[in-house]
Amino acid sequence: MSGFLFITDRQPSSERWATSKRLRAAVVSILCAAGFVGCASRYEGPAVCGIDERETLLKAQLSTWSPSEAFEITAASSVFVAVVSDPRAEPGRLWYAGGVNLLEDGAEPELTPDPNFPESRISLDPEIRFANLDEYRIIEAEPGFYRLYSGGVPTIAVVRCP
Repeated sequence: MSGFLFITDRQPSSERWATSKRLRAAVVSILCAAGFVGCASRYEGPAVCGIDERETLLKAQLSTWSPSEAFEITAASSVFVAVVSDPRAEPGRLWYAGGVNLLEDGAEPELTPDPNFPESRISLDPEIRFANLDEYRIIEAEPGFYRLYSGGVPTIAVVRCP
């Protein structure tokens, strides 16, 4: 056996493959989890005030494509909206993908047929999207009276912060 070096402390090929496979699975799991957390926490807008400071302007279950009651946005405060519940949200899911549309009081929803599903409609009005239920998003609009609507029937909460 001159000139050959045998290394006996190395793992057999099948054990190396199994270890490599477990390592790759762990790395993929970590990357997927980090990506999911990153997606769920992308909102970088202003945070809603504490529960004690909130003034509830509206809490209602929306009807499909029907605007809510009007609420006022003033220059002196910030107004936030959250989807509190939605029958379309599946129990046990870690996220919620939904939204509501904003329109000025007195205006009608601007709807058009969905090019992918002609029997359905889509809104052309500004949309506020949510990644989770009970996640408050600021309503960015000029002072005035506004209403919200949706293609579904979510229950929403609109609050004012000082």
